[in-house]
Amino acid sequence: MHSSLNPSQSSRPSQSRAATSSAQGPRERNEDAWLCLPELGIYAVADGMGGLVDGHEASRTTLDLVAQRAPALAACFSQHGAAAQGAVVRELDGLFRDASALVSDLAATRGGRMGCTLTLAVLGEDRLLIAHVGDSRAYLVRGDEVRQLTEDHSVAALRVRLGRMTAEDAERSPLRNRLYQAIGVTEEPEPDVVELQLSAGDALLLCSDGLWEPLDMERVAGLIAGRSAAAAVRAVVGAAEAVGLSDNATGVLIQTMAAGGGLDRAGLLRSA
Repeated sequence: MHSSLNPSQSSRPSQSRAATSSAQGPRERNEDAWLCLPELGIYAVADGMGGLVDGHEASRTTLDLVAQRAPALAACFSQHGAAAQGAVVRELDGLFRDASALVSDLAATRGGRMGCTLTLAVLGEDRLLIAHVGDSRAYLVRGDEVRQLTEDHSVAALRVRLGRMTAEDAERSPLRNRLYQAIGVTEEPEPDVVELQLSAGDALLLCSDGLWEPLDMERVAGLIAGRSAAAAVRAVVGAAEAVGLSDNATGVLIQTMAAGGGLDRAGLLRSA
């Protein structure tokens, strides 16, 4: 599904402050990976899939490719209008497809299967683009409101959206950990692509499922308010640790300084 946002301004990378925090939890090693390129306005989180080989290698390989493609992606996003919007989606499709092929080829040399999630944010001067596969998430924090920007690509979450399972049953279902879209295990992933108009003071949290699952996300706004990016993301990860981690938990927090004056135009460019 395509929207007709057509922002009137170009999107130079916004002035922002970003910080990361990650906890290994009970796992033998941390298979999450993260990327912060503030000079390009590009940030990402990838989470290696449990039960497959070399999850850390899958997530790191994926973000290495994102870093390589970041200048071209940022340049594409800096344009505006319907044609530029389509070009950004094509750029993202190519990136996600190539990352999946790269991880799949690497897995073939290891004699197994490898995969990871990928949640990618591109920030402009007053707008934000999210591209996503898997069950890592992006949240927008605006004042005391916390808004989930992504949908999980787990079988359980899909059944909830189709009305075939309740949210309560999904939380207990083994299908909550089975992904129908992921880098390395989906031959041609089609990322969800969401665009949002930013307002001054917005914050963006990218996180692996090990962070959002134990955490009451309604608390996040209070944990962020009045803190620096570094202190805020440490507080969020610390709150999840206090509840009890069952997985690696990683957060990338971006505090934006958008020039927008409260506009809230948002659109789903494509949902797989």
